[in-house]
Order: sequence, then C-alpha cells, then structure tokens
Amino acid sequence: MDELLSLLEELVINKIRIEKMQNEVIDSQHKRILGNEIQIVSMIQEVIKDIQTSTMKSIYTKLKDHLANNSNLFDFIGDNSKFDSSNEEQLYNILKGCIDYILYSLQSGEEKKVKISASNDSTNLIIIISGFNKIVNQKKLAQKLSNDYISLTYLSEDELKKWIEEPDSKDSRDSFKEVYGMAKSSNASVEIGSEDDINGEIHITIPLSSSIIKAQLVQLDNQIYAIPMDYVEKVISLNSVEKRISCNKEFIMYMDYIIPVISVYDELEINNSNEVSSYVVLKHEEKMIALPVHSLLEQTDVVLKPKPQVINEIKEFKGTSILGNGNVTIVFDIPYLIDNAS
Repeated sequence: MDELLSLLEELVINKIRIEKMQNEVIDSQHKRILGNEIQIVSMIQEVIKDIQTSTMKSIYTKLKDHLANNSNLFDFIGDNSKFDSSNEEQLYNILKGCIDYILYSLQSGEEKKVKISASNDSTNLIIIISGFNKIVNQKKLAQKLSNDYISLTYLSEDELKKWIEEPDSKDSRDSFKEVYGMAKSSNASVEIGSEDDINGEIHITIPLSSSIIKAQLVQLDNQIYAIPMDYVEKVISLNSVEKRISCNKEFIMYMDYIIPVISVYDELEINNSNEVSSYVVLKHEEKMIALPVHSLLEQTDVVLKPKPQVINEIKEFKGTSILGNGNVTIVFDIPYLIDNAS
C-alpha cells in the first residue's frame, strides 16, 4: 500500500502538469486526450482513498458492543470520520483502553455522560474524549516535577510522559500508560487536560497515510504558499471588504462576524512592501481569522510532504509540497495560526 501511495503521489503531481498543458494546447483532440488522463487519475485517487480508509462507524459499533449495558454513558459523534484501515485494530484498542480507564475512574453509581467525538482535518483523524472526571491535578504535578509552570488546561507530551513514568504512582495511571504506548506506536500524539477543575479531556491525533490535499495557493511577496481548503471559509477581495481598527489591531467585517486580521510577515520575515489584494478567511473549531495575501492563485491538489529539518521549528508551517512546475511550496499549519492568533 505504501508503494501504491507513492505512485499515486507522482500521478497527482503529473496530473497538475497535465492540467497546465491542457490549458495551453489549442488542438481540440489533444485537449480531449489530456482531459481523459486527468479524469482517470482523479478516479484512481478516489478508488485508492476508499480502499485505504474506513469510517469511525465500524469502531463505534465495536465499542458499543464492548460497553454492553454501559453504552448509555457514552455519546459517539463523527461516524463518517475516516482513518487508515490498517490502523483499525490499534485504534479500537486505544479507545477501548480510554473507555475502560474512564469507567474505572467513575464513582460508584455516578452516571456522567462522556462524549467521544471524531473529525478529520486535511491530514489527521482527531478524537476528543470529554465529560469524565479530571485525570491529572496539574498543580500537584507541577510541584512534583519542580516546574514553575504547567498548563492548567493541557499537558505537553513531555509533561504527560513524566506523569506516566512517576515511580511512586499509586493510582490507575498504569492502565493509561498502556493506552499511551499504543497511541505512540500508531504515530499518534496525545494530550490530556481539563476545561475546569472537575471535567477531564483526552485529545488523540492520528496522522492519515494519504498526503494528497486540496489547497488554495496564495502569494506572499514573491513566494507561493499553500492553504489546505478544509480551513478556507471565504476569500474576500480588498475592494469589497470593510475594515476596522481597534486597540491598534486590524479587523474585517464578514457577515455578522468581526474577524481579526493576522500578519505572518514579521514572524516569517516576509517582505510586506507589496499591496494586499485579498483576505483569506480561515476557520478552525468555530474560530476565524483573516490572512491578507498579495495574490490569490489557483486551487489545486497538492502532495503534502514532511517539513525539512531547516524549517522544522517553524510552527506556522505544516509541510512542503511540489507544484506541477516542479517548484517547492510551503503549506501553512492553519490550526496553529488560528490558535495562536490572539
């Protein structure tokens, strides 16, 4: 399957080149041949995507069977969210372990409603388990680890690992340690924390093998960047936008929303001497920001590649991609941009 996906990525890059050729040729017969090739590659994309992915409905069915009489304590959301079929057994065991851990932590007779919610972004399956008793007392953990500061909402991976590996553990964290190990073996990231002093949350993010995403290409200064279409809410031209300034911050009006404008120019050392032509409104988990761009280019399929070491520490970037002309472009990490926009 890995070899097949690699070949598919090459096909997608060639498809983009063929699309450009199709726009340039004049002969109608050649246009038809190129159009057929584009259609065939698109069909291959869809077939392979269906072969390699399953939906959460199959996992949820097994979990409900496992819970039996306790199934009424859980709400399962996101039946159609997708994951790699090869990870089905591991994913089931991870969630089963989390559920067993939560049931173990419930007080006798307590009937909390726990929510298991699954969704996809452009390259991941994201699972959020919420509504159960808080797992970690971050204040006590900070004292044990002699840290001046530990987030009161979510533990970092390093903090979580230290919590799991504490030698004087006298609670049920050994069972969570097993869940954590299974998640890491699936190349998943895990966060635990809470929204308040009572209720806990577990966030599990599992990468998908498919690295082909639909993206909006934009130009900032003389460099082309890619924005995953999953996060593009609206593109607004400069001439049709209503701008506001408050507390030295720029906002735009969109429908009934007042959206903050973020600038990545200073952080990424991008020359901002060119005139902005459009705002790309980006949305993630009900939060929106507006990204000003110098030029708006086409929407296209791109093959997302991991970040090279030289830009590995730049959190604003999710990876790189090769365009149809052979040039490399950088793909923005939109959730990071939105979460850090404040």
